[in-house]
Amino acid sequence: MSTSLRTLLSTLVIVICAATYVRADDKDDIKAAGKAFGDAMRSGDVAAAKKHVLTTEKSEKFLDVLADLTKAKNKLTDASVAKFGEDGKGIVNQGPGMMANSPTDHTFDDADIEVKGDTALVTPKAPAAKPVNFKKEGGEWKLDFTAVASDTQMERGLPIMQKMATVMNDTAAEIHDGKYESVDAAKLGLRQKMIAALMPNGAPGGRPTAPPSN
Repeated sequence: MSTSLRTLLSTLVIVICAATYVRADDKDDIKAAGKAFGDAMRSGDVAAAKKHVLTTEKSEKFLDVLADLTKAKNKLTDASVAKFGEDGKGIVNQGPGMMANSPTDHTFDDADIEVKGDTALVTPKAPAAKPVNFKKEGGEWKLDFTAVASDTQMERGLPIMQKMATVMNDTAAEIHDGKYESVDAAKLGLRQKMIAALMPNGAPGGRPTAPPSN
């Protein structure tokens, strides 16, 4: 083997190893950014959360409402656990509009991460979890919320999220005030309130939930 060929092969090995190392670092940075975002949202620090997110004017509004919804969810869960113990932890993740597997819930520790240049697709292991897009900007990985939804979806979704937050806050207050004797009763109350808020005309398909009064 010629000296020039050995030199070329050695250079290729160094480049390949360096590329692998960079990708490993990228994955760690993506996990750290995702965790920082989730921690900030759960604590209600929207300003800190926005440091780890790329947004447009419209998707920034989505992030603000998502923060309110996250705080409401945490408030409801805390109230449920305080009243009913460990059984109260699952009060939110069920029923219509329940916010299971939001990006604010993911730890990203065991997620599948596919890096392609300055973009990455992150798929958490949680059941029914949706992939999350990341983008590298200014040397930092951030969640990419720039295309989180179309304008039409945003217009429809934001009022729904706001109603959900109101229902969760109201239910948390009711649990605190002792309205429900069991976690099952609280779940039923939450479900009924959520249906009334999101489907004011009754059950899906427009069927009323009760006969009209005379």
